[in-house]
Amino acid sequence: MIRLGQPPIETWDVVVVGAGPAGSAAAISLARLGQSVLLLDSKKFPRHKICGGCMNQVSITLLQSLIGSDHRF
Repeated sequence: MIRLGQPPIETWDVVVVGAGPAGSAAAISLARLGQSVLLLDSKKFPRHKICGGCMNQVSITLLQSLIGSDHRF
């Protein structure tokens, strides 16, 4: 974990702000392309979000393509 006020330990090729679905997908995709990625969010995870309780088939298919089809949703 990085604490504010301390010098960074590393440098990254890309910093993604927002670890929601779009930010997470972007971070995963960039990391797969060989980029070093720092993913930041203002909240701790896991967190309760109403919208996270419903996933349609398009969302499930996209997630499986990002993290592998071995995972069950």
